[in-house]
Amino acid sequence: MPVKTTPEIAADFDRIAAHSPLGTGASGLARNETSLLEHAPRSGRALDLGCGTGEATRFLARRGLDALGIDVSAGMIARAEADPRNPPSVSFELAEALEFLERGQSFDCIVAIAVLHHLEPQPAIARMKDALRPGGSLLILDLLDRRGPRYLALNALARSVRFLQAHRSSTRRPPPLRRAWRDHGAAESYLTPEQARALARTHFPGGQMRHHLFWRYSIRWTNR
Repeated sequence: MPVKTTPEIAADFDRIAAHSPLGTGASGLARNETSLLEHAPRSGRALDLGCGTGEATRFLARRGLDALGIDVSAGMIARAEADPRNPPSVSFELAEALEFLERGQSFDCIVAIAVLHHLEPQPAIARMKDALRPGGSLLILDLLDRRGPRYLALNALARSVRFLQAHRSSTRRPPPLRRAWRDHGAAESYLTPEQARALARTHFPGGQMRHHLFWRYSIRWTNR
């Protein structure tokens, strides 16, 4: 069950948005996000749940989809709408995910990046599947709780790789933005890898679940 209420989550992301610079041409997507989104169809209508500043929404639009991004944070929606990289086939709306999914709209692709842990999983998954057209793609990426001795070596590798990447990178989050993200994540809880695999087996038969190096899992599922 989510720890924070929707207004609390919205307030967190309003704060994050206030310290997030507008895009200047380079995608802010991580590699695991890009690799997941490359499985989206190249036509039809797409929904990006919890779109934030709209990076994934724009990616979907560039693939040829009419892409709608929704978010509970007015600050994030304002940032997304103001981004000069927005193609004509992108739109954004201030909305809560479960309430929006109850409206009866349908999509050829639904994307949920770092969103599912903010929601009640059972109703969220059911409504996403209901809103997906036959043959449509559901793409989920979320965070993992990988504590425990069995993951010591993998976590050490991930931290080493992340340190090297940060050292080589010419861009880093400014301190106020890092603090906003840190404070947002302080009270969150995530699935373990075993729970994520069970979730995929139970709700997405025939789908593909992947455990990523940087404390993430992804699920790809087609509505057949």
